[in-house]
Amino acid sequence: MNTFELIVPCHFGLEAVMKKEILDLGYEVSQVEDGRVTFIGDAEAICRANIFLRTTERVLLKVGSFHAETFEDLFQGTRAIPWEEYLPKDAKFWVAKASSIKSKLFSPSDIQSIMKKAMVERMKKAYGIPISLEKPSVNWLKRGWIRKWIDWEMRVVSNCRKPFKKWSMMEMADWCASLFDNFLTVCYTS
Repeated sequence: MNTFELIVPCHFGLEAVMKKEILDLGYEVSQVEDGRVTFIGDAEAICRANIFLRTTERVLLKVGSFHAETFEDLFQGTRAIPWEEYLPKDAKFWVAKASSIKSKLFSPSDIQSIMKKAMVERMKKAYGIPISLEKPSVNWLKRGWIRKWIDWEMRVVSNCRKPFKKWSMMEMADWCASLFDNFLTVCYTS
């Protein structure tokens, strides 16, 4: 049976209450810190913690840890984590929250984008998808059905009630790339 290290954040001052709740569920507490409690459990523990813990905000699965003093260290450390064990090939994910406490890496938006790039690169390598960092050229966009689809999508976006930002052709291509990553990767590299 696989065991995981689970982290349950809570409000400051409620760590002792959280620890008691975890012990009452029958799980081993490994660490108590300011605003979080870490414990060991299996897949059932994730479900039970989500249902029965009253003082937590969420249950987090720790997939790895590393020391990073630069953004390059952050990228390499994130890429070294086996994301393919947790996310399937067609997973849609985002790095929604990044925070840095007592860290040299202080820009949450940079942390998010670097981690996302590292995760995508790791998963592309693990699943055998060619990595291409080039953007499609305008000539490529003029060929085939993708151009028609992009034009149709731009009309749909412009016909919505709420005003949307007007997208350039390259911005629309980036949006399409996020939806049809496998197909567009083949076109980028050909």
